[in-house]
Amino acid sequence: MTFQTPDTVIYKRKKYLLAAANGSGLFDPADYGIKAKMLSTACWRGYQCTYTIRKSLLHLATATIGIDNEGITGELCMADMRDSIKFTGGMLLANDFISGYPRMMSAAIYGYTTVHELLFENGRVTACIDHSMAMEEFRRWIAQQHADEPWQITRTDVQEWMEQVFSRKYRQS
Repeated sequence: MTFQTPDTVIYKRKKYLLAAANGSGLFDPADYGIKAKMLSTACWRGYQCTYTIRKSLLHLATATIGIDNEGITGELCMADMRDSIKFTGGMLLANDFISGYPRMMSAAIYGYTTVHELLFENGRVTACIDHSMAMEEFRRWIAQQHADEPWQITRTDVQEWMEQVFSRKYRQS
């Protein structure tokens, strides 16, 4: 399966991959009566967003949406949006992918050196937890547990370890 194009978040002037989110209120074109159509094999859900955090508030900066309306197909690009997003829940942000990791690992949160967990209430950041050191510890754990084949860890291995680290549960698709 093709790696799916992730949403991104601009946080403290740095661009992060939105690796996982748990909660409600993120942008969805269906909430506006827009039926998204697959943009490419790398974007099955049909849209990709960039969020920004300004003055502790979450905003939708851009959204690219695949459309197919009455025979008219293409992309709808919305930019420079200033509305705040009333998201309540948690996000995992990742940056600085580790060179040398197998390509399939680009979807795994522990394949990044910088990992932040942001918690929100009605679009306002209520907490930020830096999990970068925890990811480093996990990579060391992988090396110890699976020294002969470090990339052969199971989903259960990752899930059990991550439940110990994060304050909320995340399901990645």
